[in-house]
Amino acid sequence: MIRKAILSANSRVFSTEIDGVKVVVKKYEKSKKNKWHILLRIFFRLTKHPLLTPTVLSADKNSVLFETGKLKNMFSRGINVPRVLYICDDYFVMSYTGENLTDIIDKEPKRRRELIEKAIIQMALMHNAGFTHGGSQIRNFTELNGEIFSIDFEEVTSDDFRDEMRLRDVMLFIFSLQENNYDPDVAEICALYEKYAKTNIFPSVLELLLKLRWLKAFNMKIFKPWLGQDLKCAIEMVKKAEAVSADNDG
Repeated sequence: MIRKAILSANSRVFSTEIDGVKVVVKKYEKSKKNKWHILLRIFFRLTKHPLLTPTVLSADKNSVLFETGKLKNMFSRGINVPRVLYICDDYFVMSYTGENLTDIIDKEPKRRRELIEKAIIQMALMHNAGFTHGGSQIRNFTELNGEIFSIDFEEVTSDDFRDEMRLRDVMLFIFSLQENNYDPDVAEICALYEKYAKTNIFPSVLELLLKLRWLKAFNMKIFKPWLGQDLKCAIEMVKKAEAVSADNDG
């Protein structure tokens, strides 16, 4: 009965109660990998630009088995991720780890800085343990009983490019803050990350943002009706990077 109810549910990911315990269920999803992702991988190998990294799971891999494998590995190493409770080919059940941070911040805006800082520390500690996220947007961090957890590990992150993947995680996190109109301070975010990750990442983040200067061409009036939110955010982050670079030069 439980299996039938889960498979007939409209949502792919949802919370429910089983035997009086709140849990999260996540169903199998067919890979979205296509020729574009193959092309992205070629571009990444040529440029080593983290934002071009294709992280979509191969069609021959089961998304449930892939993600639960990552979660169990991280959980065993003491990383704050959901505990896997049950696995089958069609879905898996994991422990409930609270609301995502964007929802909490919407309700408690005064906690924004606190929660962002905690998420940065969680990301740094994960990187220190040898793991990368692949989907490190602010929405993929949750809070339960004061603890921050990372969720949603569908993305493929290659150990062959671990440094690039770490940089990509930081960039995705910063971009997601801009998308949510949190006005991220790039230097401040990198400084806190560096404190816990014990690595100097700010110059690389700044360099990558400045390499995206060409995106500002799309900020012309003729293009604005077609500008998507992602592109708008990228342009704003480029402007922030230029301002920081100008201050450093001054």
